[in-house]
Amino acid sequence: MGKSRRNKDENDSNFSQKKERVDENTINYYRRVTETLNEGFSTDEDRELFLDNVFNQLEEDGPKVCRLASTSRVLEKLILDAQDKNILQLLKAFSQDWIVLLSDRFGSHVLQKLICQIPRCLSKISNEEDTEDETIYTYFLNLCNFLKDNISDARTDVYASHILRVVLQVLGGVNVGEQVVRSRLSRNQDKDGQDEINMDNFSPSDKFKKVLLKFTKVILSSETLNMEICSATNNPLIQTVLLVLHKVNDQKCQKYLKKLLYIPGLFESNEESLPVIAKDEVGSFMVEQILNLCSGEFYTELYKKLFKGKLLLYAVHPVSNFILQRLITNVKEKEHFEEIFGELCGYLEDMLAVNHLGVVTRLAETCHRLGCNQEKLLRSLKAAFHCLEPVERETKVAPLLLSLTTYEIYYGMTDSDVKKEDETDKEPAKKDPVLTDINYHGSMLLQHLLKFGNPKQMVTSLLELKPVELKNLACNPCGSHVVDAFFQSKTIGEKSREAFVNRIKGQYVDIACNKNGSRTLEMIWKHVNTSQKIAIATELGKQEHKIRGDRFGFFVHKNFGIFQFVQRRKDWEENLNANLKKRKLFEEILGVDSSGNKKKKGSSKSEDNQLKLEDSDNEEEAKTKKPVLYKRKLGYEQTIPGSKKQSKEYQLKDKKMKHLLNEVTGKKKKK
Repeated sequence: MGKSRRNKDENDSNFSQKKERVDENTINYYRRVTETLNEGFSTDEDRELFLDNVFNQLEEDGPKVCRLASTSRVLEKLILDAQDKNILQLLKAFSQDWIVLLSDRFGSHVLQKLICQIPRCLSKISNEEDTEDETIYTYFLNLCNFLKDNISDARTDVYASHILRVVLQVLGGVNVGEQVVRSRLSRNQDKDGQDEINMDNFSPSDKFKKVLLKFTKVILSSETLNMEICSATNNPLIQTVLLVLHKVNDQKCQKYLKKLLYIPGLFESNEESLPVIAKDEVGSFMVEQILNLCSGEFYTELYKKLFKGKLLLYAVHPVSNFILQRLITNVKEKEHFEEIFGELCGYLEDMLAVNHLGVVTRLAETCHRLGCNQEKLLRSLKAAFHCLEPVERETKVAPLLLSLTTYEIYYGMTDSDVKKEDETDKEPAKKDPVLTDINYHGSMLLQHLLKFGNPKQMVTSLLELKPVELKNLACNPCGSHVVDAFFQSKTIGEKSREAFVNRIKGQYVDIACNKNGSRTLEMIWKHVNTSQKIAIATELGKQEHKIRGDRFGFFVHKNFGIFQFVQRRKDWEENLNANLKKRKLFEEILGVDSSGNKKKKGSSKSEDNQLKLEDSDNEEEAKTKKPVLYKRKLGYEQTIPGSKKQSKEYQLKDKKMKHLLNEVTGKKKKK
């Protein structure tokens, strides 16, 4: 079935060519090449000599061999290790007939991998057009001319279109990577990094940019552009053109974006319907890309033409809701977001009912980013989850968000219970469920809410969870990130973090022996003070053997120094204090506080700089060493109290620490 489908696709293209038969001896030769590559080489000279021999052979049978499934992968591996002269050999062999490879299922991948190496080769040449070694440059331009002359066939062929996309990226010196909006299935096809192009130290020539503009004009001036935008083959190609042009010449990019907006039959709609392109599974990707690339002025024009007054239609549509998410993500002005939020905030429960949770998450993300409508969103969410009234329900908002269920469903209330509560204004007896399952979107939503300017209600609700529920949260793949957000939030105070640590006492061993929990516990360790670390280590030390024998707990045991804590607690505390001193030193040098924020100038006092950087176990050894001092940028030196002489450099026991400080301060060790 698959074979007949593939043959049909190949026959539809004018590029299709009949494959030549390859003898068994040639196939066996390349199998041995694979074995030799896997075994490795004793010296670089042997390896280079081997590659030269293989590429000399490929000059003859390269176009035939690369079209076979088994040998094409060998060629792709060889190309990654090839030198410039080897790349030239293959380009010369393939240029005899580009059409053979462009539409071949396997040969196109080999050619694509080869083109990805061209920036690496050309980056070593100062001027591609004036040097004698310009053959790679000219062969690549030869391929560009061939594609331009056969653009109508290349853009519609499923394999040639991929080659064309890579060529456009090389011409512009831009690696679009995952910026092309496409389906999840299409993204999964590229897990091996097939489209990755190394653009380091590569600057395209003026000739390349002229060729790029010619390609852009031909592709975006097509008479059938309205149909091509909704084509699974052409849509990624048009997106690639726009992404590259956005980096090379944004003024022209904005011009073409406006041209796309007024294509007849795609973007027209009335007040009660959505544009055709917004409902199309492929065409909607183009609308998302336009929102990513458009300027602020064009964003306003686009909003008025396509979105204003119809946001709810976008929100409930199975395809268009992704466009709405992109619209919310790319909003930059508070005034625009106020208008969008005002139109959507009253319908959060409707969006949740159709399972379009991404829209709600994007609203929370943008509220945090722009710093507006945070209280309104929180109130709307509580109303959507039925915990706004009575007031006693407000503290239950965290488990409702994490499980993405309403209050009645989470606590198992029947219709009669709800009716009785309405009549008596008292909560009837209800179940006491334990939070076990964490929803991905609920986790994302709560993470954004914890970063709000006033997350008091979320913090209170989280801290009211049972210790076992907090353990389940820390050990869940989605819930563990909620704990991360709790401790990393700049608006949550030290007392709340301490309350969280105290709340999960008795659960640390189970958390440490869990795959996700061990990582979460290490993150908590970085954000708590010394007394809290001692409390955690004390609990873990009581079951040291269990933690050390667990595959995940082993790392916690090692990183927290539990063995040393149990056997030599005084040494453990000294090491902990030494690490704190190092961290304070870094914060002073880099000008940041413990939260990663920049400090204001003049806020630090001289006492903060009197940090002893070296802790020695031997007192006599410490006396013989030079005194430690900290140099300030103001030009004077301040010694540690008790030292008799001043040193001209840092005296550090840790070599890595010393090397890092030298890099930060720009100072080198004097002989």
